[in-house]
Amino acid sequence: ATGRQLNSLRVATNFKFDANICLNGAMIHIDNHLIQKTTYSPSMVRSLYKTLVAHDIDFVMQGESVYYYHHKDSKNVSNYIELVLKQKSTKAYYGFPKHDIYKVSVFLSDQAQKDFLIKELGFNHNLMFYNSHLRQSSAKRLNGEITQKDVHKGKGVKTVLNLFNIDPSEAIAFGDNANDVEMFKLVRGYAMGDATQELKQHAFKVIDDVTTFTIIDEIKALKII
Repeated sequence: ATGRQLNSLRVATNFKFDANICLNGAMIHIDNHLIQKTTYSPSMVRSLYKTLVAHDIDFVMQGESVYYYHHKDSKNVSNYIELVLKQKSTKAYYGFPKHDIYKVSVFLSDQAQKDFLIKELGFNHNLMFYNSHLRQSSAKRLNGEITQKDVHKGKGVKTVLNLFNIDPSEAIAFGDNANDVEMFKLVRGYAMGDATQELKQHAFKVIDDVTTFTIIDEIKALKII
């Protein structure tokens, strides 16, 4: 279960999963077959695009394997686009989206922009903020994600468990950020040592940081492999 697109996940690992819950639950693949997707409505995409542009907030709208951006001169956006274009079969376009949109990444310049998004969008969308992107210590900007209100990893995990006839009590999850909370509410959750405090409050156990082999050690300790 990941906030990434499927092709982005394939770049990260060549391990074959039976199921992939992508874009925070907006897309579900079983054996590489798309079985469910939940996109933003065209009217909602227009509303989000208009709001972010009007308030000069840097953003990238994400589709299945495409990205749309508006601020050409933003270093945060250009760095992000450069990063995602390293993935095979990924394209980035300038302008209003012409494909389905699942998630919006935002790059904020100050706390005031964050406060505005919480006030303006918090009721109708899921908002997640973090202080650095991809754990780069040099990136001290206020990054975040906007996703659909009724879409989250927990919902995606529940769908997959039902399809495989697995009880939630038989499942475990590992996570480190706010978009893992709903998943932890459903199954036994292991929070990474550098996870958000919010997630740790919902964790069955807090383990070491994500940069170690602690996930493998915990799985071996369960004696399920």
